Amino acid sequence: GKKKADNRSTELIYADELIKKGTVAVRDQVMHRWNGSYYEAIDGELGIRHALKWLAGTYPERANKSTAKACVEAAILLLPQIPERDIQRTIIPTKNAYIEVKSDGSMERHRPDPSFGITFALRISLLGGGKSYTPGTLPPTSRLARFLNSSVPDQDLCDFLQELMGDTLTPTNCHQVATLLKGGGRNGKSVLVRLMSALHERVAPMRLDKLSGFQLMPLLNASLAVVEEVPAGGFDEQMLKALISGESVAVDRKYLSPTAYRPTAKWLISTNNDQRSRDNTTGFWRRLCIVPFIQQISPKDVIPGLDQDIITHELQLLLDWCLLGLQRLMVRGKLPPEPIAVRQAKQKAVVASNPVAGWVQDQGVESGVDATDQHDKDAVFARYCHWCTTNKVRNMTSVALWTALRAIVDIEHDGQHRVGGKRVRHVRIRFDSDAEQETGVSAADGSAKTPFDD
Repeated sequence: GKKKADNRSTELIYADELIKKGTVAVRDQVMHRWNGSYYEAIDGELGIRHALKWLAGTYPERANKSTAKACVEAAILLLPQIPERDIQRTIIPTKNAYIEVKSDGSMERHRPDPSFGITFALRISLLGGGKSYTPGTLPPTSRLARFLNSSVPDQDLCDFLQELMGDTLTPTNCHQVATLLKGGGRNGKSVLVRLMSALHERVAPMRLDKLSGFQLMPLLNASLAVVEEVPAGGFDEQMLKALISGESVAVDRKYLSPTAYRPTAKWLISTNNDQRSRDNTTGFWRRLCIVPFIQQISPKDVIPGLDQDIITHELQLLLDWCLLGLQRLMVRGKLPPEPIAVRQAKQKAVVASNPVAGWVQDQGVESGVDATDQHDKDAVFARYCHWCTTNKVRNMTSVALWTALRAIVDIEHDGQHRVGGKRVRHVRIRFDSDAEQETGVSAADGSAKTPFDD
């Protein structure tokens, strides 16, 4: 008999063909195709191009951008969803295997499978076989070891950096921190950024002064966000904080409607200079782990092409170095206390951004909780001025200080009482540094609590 005419719309036929393939699914309103290692995004222009090619080969008379866009939009509505990731499991995807890092530090090896719901992979294949994996220690004569020893000779700092880089491999934002590499030129910052960018396949190059609309598109399914130019000021601190924390943000997409997306990319930021932030709250600064790179390499000791040599010959060593850092992080369950070099670098950055915020951090200024926390406002101002003199910072006027302080610390309205017939204004405020002196704990040894500790 006669073949029954296909009355389905072009868009429905396109979606049905993708469904029959069984390898295409959707997450966050983005089409993905299983490529054998992970679900690879085919978003925006790439998705439109895919649909347009299909139209050209199947219905050439309908092959135009608007029909291609309609096909993609229909497919997004009709395709199955990618399986949800189990956020309780730490899965590190490579091209040929997944590494599951357990809370006891052991590592189990899995074959890549769509059921894991993974949407990225590292740009490396895992060596060996079997059901487990043991990362090797870094050979001291390797290029990578020599690079780390020359650029980050402080072992505590290098160990801390190792855990931060290990955390970049994970698909969750549980620690909610970004790594900020800070220092002058010829000190290894750029080399480390290039090494980590080579290890990650989905890298989002970002600018801190362009964190909205289409500028957020690179973050879709990225595992690493890299910033190599930091403006002296004028960036969107609130959006940066949201992106580091993995909060849902609206991402504009070319040719398609915006989508709500929770980024999981870890941030690796490199800067030579201090930045002036409009947000100097503890909530902002505690999200930045500032790792100082202060060892400037002399021109005669610079090794041309060092980064490419490591990428070509020692990328497996870099993976294992990161995994060893992640292993310690998983066993502990949280980042270690910041090394003194990190604390000092953060203090310097806060002071450079806002001297009042620097004073708040250094002195542990907090809102008072009881009657013993009442302080004469003039005495507090004198204390602030003394700190400014000690730290070679120009002090604000009293009025400006209280305005700036209230923007950082939640302080109640002023009170007043009479002393010897004179009216004295007071404020309920406390200084953690006073408590440290009373208990014999010195802030200089790196063990004192600051508002930036969890």
